[in-house]
Amino acid sequence: MEINEIIGIWEDGNVTMAFGSEGKLVYCVEDEKKDKHYVFMTYEINGDTITTDQPSDPNSTTVKYKIDNETLKIFGVDGVVTILRRKKL
Repeated sequence: MEINEIIGIWEDGNVTMAFGSEGKLVYCVEDEKKDKHYVFMTYEINGDTITTDQPSDPNSTTVKYKIDNETLKIFGVDGVVTILRRKKL
């Protein structure tokens, strides 16, 4: 897969992931009080895997992913599959 496929904003309920063109990722979670919590990360695509890292607390994670039309599936290391939809701009 190519990096261009993943660039954009992906959402699912209280989670938003914004992938930039230069390997920047903003991960946002909205809690039950509607407060937003942001994590600023980097990412790298290699085939069907994505490696993310948080520069302020280095610890990279590599997982498989798949894009099907407007759906992004991330296959977590714990076996959980996260499904996000591309946000229409």
